[in-house]
Amino acid sequence: MPAQPTILLMDDDQDFLDLYREMLGQHLPSMPEVRVANSGTRALSILQSEQFNLLIADLNMPKMDGLQVLTIARRKFPHLRLVVLTGIRDEQFRTRAYALGVDQYWLKPETDQEVGLFMESMESLTLLTARATFILIFHPVQHTLLSIWSGRSRENGWSPTLRGSAISTV
Repeated sequence: MPAQPTILLMDDDQDFLDLYREMLGQHLPSMPEVRVANSGTRALSILQSEQFNLLIADLNMPKMDGLQVLTIARRKFPHLRLVVLTGIRDEQFRTRAYALGVDQYWLKPETDQEVGLFMESMESLTLLTARATFILIFHPVQHTLLSIWSGRSRENGWSPTLRGSAISTV
């Protein structure tokens, strides 16, 4: 049985953190462990000390904004799934977030239907990441890492996704 999925939720609104911690942790079928951080610095500290499947981040944060956190998280934790959950309705922020490699960008839900769609999407992302398999492709002569593929096995076969490409001496 796969390990329990883990989610880190970052927002500066404590009421929002409490509500979404309960919703994600108790109402998703995978029953993920949900940790919260009320600042970017705290989120990065938690990410450094524990392994997570998913980071859900607000963009509008004091001191270190969400885009800064996402930039650092993508660099330090390349296999971490990143989701933006924000009230910022500016397309430039959405474009910048996707350029950083976020998996999804959500406006904070305002209706029950939007909450339901968000929850379904987080369940799918959490399960996809929790069941992921990684393949490292090495060059046999130069002994370098050519690429990293991740995917999950399905009953119908392998579903690969290129998560990153790196050339480094092993």
